[in-house]
Amino acid sequence: MQTLLSTGICDIIVTILYLNRITVQKDKIHMETRVALIGIIIEEKTLVSQLNEIISEYSDYVIGRMGIPYPKKNISVISLAVDAPSDIISAISGKIGRLEGISVKTVYSKSNV
Repeated sequence: MQTLLSTGICDIIVTILYLNRITVQKDKIHMETRVALIGIIIEEKTLVSQLNEIISEYSDYVIGRMGIPYPKKNISVISLAVDAPSDIISAISGKIGRLEGISVKTVYSKSNV
């Protein structure tokens, strides 16, 4: 009975790892990631601190960030390059997109890294 239970749990764990594209190599866990560019347009300057909090929350995944103020239109544009699992990229974009006065679009690399 113990062996059957152990085997069942192992099958569940392997399935979870497979579905989340997680591999284990030499005692290290590796999750497949994608490179993405998150384009952000800020029309409401009062939300910048909230935006920065979200970006800081995911700072481990950020490759680089470039901000461009555009005073002529009273907006700012931010390009955020990330390397993360697809669900993390979606979470970042989703949280940013829920901020009223900020627009966001994400472009993904074609292949997983």
